[in-house]
Amino acid sequence: MGTEQVTSLIVSIFGSFVGTGALAAFYYANNLQSVFLGIFAVSFAIAVFPLLSDLFNKKDSSGFKDVLAKTAIQILFFMVPLSILMLIERAQIVRLVLGIGQGTQFTFANTKVVAQALGLFSISLFAQALIPLFTRAFYAVQNTIIPVFIGLITISFNIIITYYLTPRYGVAGMALAFSITNIVNLLILIMELHYKLGHIHDEYLIVNSLKIIIAALLGGTATYVSLYMISPLVDLHTYWGVLIQAVSAGIIGLGVYLGIGWTLGLSETQDLVKLARTTASKIGKPINIIWNWWS
Repeated sequence: MGTEQVTSLIVSIFGSFVGTGALAAFYYANNLQSVFLGIFAVSFAIAVFPLLSDLFNKKDSSGFKDVLAKTAIQILFFMVPLSILMLIERAQIVRLVLGIGQGTQFTFANTKVVAQALGLFSISLFAQALIPLFTRAFYAVQNTIIPVFIGLITISFNIIITYYLTPRYGVAGMALAFSITNIVNLLILIMELHYKLGHIHDEYLIVNSLKIIIAALLGGTATYVSLYMISPLVDLHTYWGVLIQAVSAGIIGLGVYLGIGWTLGLSETQDLVKLARTTASKIGKPINIIWNWWS
């Protein structure tokens, strides 16, 4: 059982004493945020692991650090804006996914509780995303002891902070304890990696992380403003109204994020735009052929 699973189990044990529905709210929010982790973080970490192992076996320390740093930035490129988007649109996300249907038993009070937990989960999404990568970096250098030791420290810390926060803040305390634990886990992993490998292209990581954060914050601001600008134009008491508001504001925010990233010279943005153009070109050719044939 991984550290994250043990952490969830510990939170569940303490959460069972909070009250009816606390565990359900916690797991609803956890399941929503885990979707992005599975798509981006875990898949990136699994895909790069063989390459890291091969570089270590070849004693290519520079190549190893280069791949590790670039993969970390690629993960952050997706996860940081998604976490901010999740934080801003947490109520809309919960309502759209869990409150669908005319006869739903998922009330607006339930939406508020789960949305609050989802917002607290989102602050550690970057940490949850990087932990699988850095853990596999230790496995790639054939060191399995350090991740286990860090895991034990993390679990011990989680027991203490969950014991403190859960009785005081309920579901919010459970989610906050989970997030703080993952951030601490990541920080320990980074310190141990530096001790083991030395610098990991630190300047590259810091500069590009700052670019991502700046672009994501501006994109998040655009999303927040757009939500309020769009709300008078739709009926927020209907599913389609909430969907139109959330999707439209999200598209505007992501557009601003990519635009700022491009302006700041973020290579991941440029690569994504090139990929989109190539994909659109490939899709457009058969469409043009069909259109010309019918014309």
